[in-house]
Amino acid sequence: MPKTIPVNTNFMRTKNIFVSKSIKDIVRIATVQLNFTLSSSFPPEILDKIGVLDKISRALEKANENKVDIICFPELSFCQEWLPQIKEKYPDITIIAGSYYSETKNNVCQILSNFKNYVSPQLKIKPSIFEQGEYTKKMAPGELINIYISQYGKFAVLVCRDFPVYASYLRDRTDIIFVPSYNKDINRFYTAAHNHVENSPSYILISNCSQYGGTSIFGIMHYAFFDELVTIGYKRKDDKTYNLCEIRKGEEGLIFADFNIVHKSIQTPTVSDPDYEIKPVINITRIPL
Repeated sequence: MPKTIPVNTNFMRTKNIFVSKSIKDIVRIATVQLNFTLSSSFPPEILDKIGVLDKISRALEKANENKVDIICFPELSFCQEWLPQIKEKYPDITIIAGSYYSETKNNVCQILSNFKNYVSPQLKIKPSIFEQGEYTKKMAPGELINIYISQYGKFAVLVCRDFPVYASYLRDRTDIIFVPSYNKDINRFYTAAHNHVENSPSYILISNCSQYGGTSIFGIMHYAFFDELVTIGYKRKDDKTYNLCEIRKGEEGLIFADFNIVHKSIQTPTVSDPDYEIKPVINITRIPL
């Protein structure tokens, strides 16, 4: 009897979506951590919609004040009906709008921006245990990963569980991966993010809910600067990963920094004159909400 060849059910198609020409080498990017509660029913809904919308608005105001180019929010922190007013009010910021459930039971992440071309949303592919269901159909899965070719480089959005499953498909293909999450197991994501950045110079921004914490930015930086990040409270002591700044459990806030889209790794050997040293990530800032 011939052997049965196992099928790789994790194989996933990608699609390049051109939205604009690249016009910036240095991009200011932010990621946000919010405290919000979801209903226990399916599909999940935000219980305090007015309060969460106010927090989103405050985060966007801070991003606008600090001239942020792109900002990412946590999974399931948005409502579909909010999108038009938010896009109209903040036309100069590209917003990775967390996600929400559509009428078709897709977990949808919209990209709000002033790009001239239409930007297809990213649909979550792998459901959480809460979303997958055992006897009834719950989340309708997406079928591909979009790679957005934009004025801010090439970026992709992997919603929560999609990140550890599909990040390897994006090695050397994207400058930035955004990870909107509602995720308890943040350490697993940290390991995946460090390995990805180390093996494929790029940037990863995780946005999570305050209940679990772990909103963070990953990028390559010389280890000599890690002690300084620890001293100012951005990084945990003895953490040797490329997690450059995080927001702890129970806190709300945003992190932003300037990311070099052209040079995503440090120079080897280090140049003699520090004035000519290229640093992939600079001006890291953490702000409470």
